[in-house]
Amino acid sequence: MKTKILIIILVIFSLTLSNFIYSQTDTSKNKIDTNKHDQSEISYVMIQENPQFPGGDNELLIFLKRNIKYPKLAKENNIQGTLFVEFIVNRDGSIKDVRIRKDTNYIGYGCEEEAIRIVKSMPKWIPGKYSGNNVKAFMVLPITFKLEIQPVKDENNK
Repeated sequence: MKTKILIIILVIFSLTLSNFIYSQTDTSKNKIDTNKHDQSEISYVMIQENPQFPGGDNELLIFLKRNIKYPKLAKENNIQGTLFVEFIVNRDGSIKDVRIRKDTNYIGYGCEEEAIRIVKSMPKWIPGKYSGNNVKAFMVLPITFKLEIQPVKDENNK
């Protein structure tokens, strides 16, 4: 039951293209005195400004559409599905630690490898912010593999 609820929540977020945005984990304190810590090591539970793909969500969709190469084996076997790719957007906007969420239903046939490849190939993002400072942020991006239906040519109507 909990798994079904989690899947439903994930699908809702993917349909609205809302990225799950959390920061690295440090839940031991509600308020962090940034003057006492090295800024590169601070992790936040909530951030004030979420990381963004350069140009926003529309540019992200264009980037994905132009650059995803549907795996040949997946095409041949009519494989479709959505994968949730986790990654960290660093303070400088670079991406690291790219992987498929463990609770994602794997679809195989090279789709996981392609989803990871495409995220790793992305340009630097606009980093997340907390108190005006760039911070690392944990992201989950849904990537859907869907075959386009090709119209069937009618032999009688050439």
